[in-house]
Amino acid sequence: MAFRLLPPDQAFPLEVEVAPPGGGKPGTCTLQVAFLPDDEALRLAEEGNGPYLRRIVRGWSGIEDHEGNAIAHSDEAVAQLAEVPYFTRQVAEAYSRWRAGLAEKNSETPPSP
Repeated sequence: MAFRLLPPDQAFPLEVEVAPPGGGKPGTCTLQVAFLPDDEALRLAEEGNGPYLRRIVRGWSGIEDHEGNAIAHSDEAVAQLAEVPYFTRQVAEAYSRWRAGLAEKNSETPPSP
């Protein structure tokens, strides 16, 4: 079977466990993420959390506000989440593992190395 590159605009599910600071109970969300080439991922990471998340996250489920209401995916919601350091750090770590093909439970479809 031949090696096949991933489609450039396809979104892949990435399950992320997010633990709040102070020992709060972790929660899990599923992000629909794009696979970025190394140079683009590094460039966006240097630009900050907002541009990075806007480019990689195409949708999600399992993200709620402090009252338990579902937060719909939008540019505004991504910008708000980009300001939550414990969220962005854990998403960046899970995404990096997934991109490298090292995802354990974090993805149903890890990319080929």
